[in-house]
Amino acid sequence: GCAYGAYALWRDSDSLEETLVRAMLRERHSGNDEAEERRVRGHFEGTQRECDTVVARELARLRAQLARLLDVKAVRQAMKEEGSEVSEARWKQLQALSFARALSAVYVLVLLQLRVRIRLHIVARRCLLRSKSATPPADADADRKACLRFLSVDVLTSSGFEELVGTVLASIEGQLAQVPLDRKLSATELSQAMSAMRAAVENTGGAPHGLPPVRRMLVAEAESEAAQCAAVGAPEPLLDEVLQIGRSEPLRLLLGDLLDDAFSQLDRTLPALYEQSPPSPAIAHGAPFAVPHVAVDVALPMAKLVPKLLSLMPLVLADKPAESELMRALSADARLADLCWLIFSASPS
Repeated sequence: GCAYGAYALWRDSDSLEETLVRAMLRERHSGNDEAEERRVRGHFEGTQRECDTVVARELARLRAQLARLLDVKAVRQAMKEEGSEVSEARWKQLQALSFARALSAVYVLVLLQLRVRIRLHIVARRCLLRSKSATPPADADADRKACLRFLSVDVLTSSGFEELVGTVLASIEGQLAQVPLDRKLSATELSQAMSAMRAAVENTGGAPHGLPPVRRMLVAEAESEAAQCAAVGAPEPLLDEVLQIGRSEPLRLLLGDLLDDAFSQLDRTLPALYEQSPPSPAIAHGAPFAVPHVAVDVALPMAKLVPKLLSLMPLVLADKPAESELMRALSADARLADLCWLIFSASPS
């Protein structure tokens, strides 16, 4: 409990390490063993690097999932087959899909980062503690398989975001229903429109599940897994910890902070959409994002923004993580690393 409750106190602190050592590690490091401190810190840093590797490996699967759930090609193909390239209804579909892809890309990347880091640091802590114990698990093979199931992201990255993406799309469709395709938006107005869309998604009521849809993603998978384990009479304590963290107020605060920063990163790419060609990954590789020669009052109609907005998803979920400013920012985020350290260094319950 205290490992997660500490977040609200230190998220704005400049001396997390001191706070952490006093509040979290007093029990485990009473002997001030510097060699052990280095070993633990090295194990933690190695786990952080492994988290980056896992997330980078899954980006292609995330892009494929979003492309399937928000299928632009199917709409375009239907337009050709129907001879309806100028159909307002079809263009409205493309309009909603283009915004939904951009927002969903940010959501799934932030949520995947949290999911991977929370679970991998729980397992890393467990492995570190067991390395100090002379008593191995009663069934090492079964224990290894349970850990692999716990860490696997295959279902999540292939089909696990369907509910969230459906909620995002439905919310955006409702907001755009009365917006004409010839309405012009400047980069500032586009940013404001996307902020309103984000607020509508994140403020959606939590019933019947009790949590808003974005935050619910942090616990829905673990709830399903826990129910499956309970059904076969094999409860998994690691899932209990995931649920405790996912439902906590500190993680709600951290999720809000990460999403605020992530959408700010996205905002800085929007002026580039008003150039003649869509932004390339090179634009996302380092600041500044602003395009000085694009006048602040330049505006484009919604219909012309559709193909430009579609370029944002592959920009956020870039093939090469180094080309995504958002990916690099999340990997280096001190608040996320701090929470991981609290999880990793927490005393076993």
